[in-house]
Amino acid sequence: MYCSLSRSQGIFPLMTVAQRSRKWTVEEFLAWHERQEERYELVGGYPVLKREPMAVVLPGATAPTMMTGASLRHNKVSSNLSRIVGNQLRGSPCNSFVNDAAVETAVNQIRYPDLVVDCATPVDQGYILRQPKLVVEILSATTKTFDLTGKITEYWQIASVVHVLLVDPDRLRVQLHTRHGGGTPTVRILLNSDDVFELPEIGVTLRLGEIFEGLAPVTEQ
Repeated sequence: MYCSLSRSQGIFPLMTVAQRSRKWTVEEFLAWHERQEERYELVGGYPVLKREPMAVVLPGATAPTMMTGASLRHNKVSSNLSRIVGNQLRGSPCNSFVNDAAVETAVNQIRYPDLVVDCATPVDQGYILRQPKLVVEILSATTKTFDLTGKITEYWQIASVVHVLLVDPDRLRVQLHTRHGGGTPTVRILLNSDDVFELPEIGVTLRLGEIFEGLAPVTEQ
């Protein structure tokens, strides 16, 4: 997916000057975002790209082109998780959603986790999941630091969230953050392919070897 970002446009293509100069409401953002090719999030009332654009040189091009999108490793993990979680949720009141399912972490703040499990929001009701129990972020080089710090703090602002899963597709590493009854979250680090963890609140059991099926660790240079 190609992104026509220029220095003059910044991160606000197809917006009027008036729109750029003020904070947006959630409703305005969702209506605008539906028409965009790139994926944005609403942060403090302003749209920002979910992932930093990458500069690549395409065949025949004289200058780098800005692209957005996840790596193939990221997509493989996303596909594995979607399949594993979706299969285990069949027949339950919970549903899994990927990529385009929004959660509202604060006023005028919309995030799009890589995977969300919600057990209460009707699937035909709008764009925002109101009762997520599990949120998953698959880390990338450009977003890893914030995902491990700021974004996880945002997700805990959602009262219904019990588990936050951070998956590193390069190191084949998982951080499972869990809280019960509004208490302080606990953290579990999983590194071995045979490591298994249960998420009883949604009726799902995950094994690292299945999450990272088809991937080998990235070799350090």
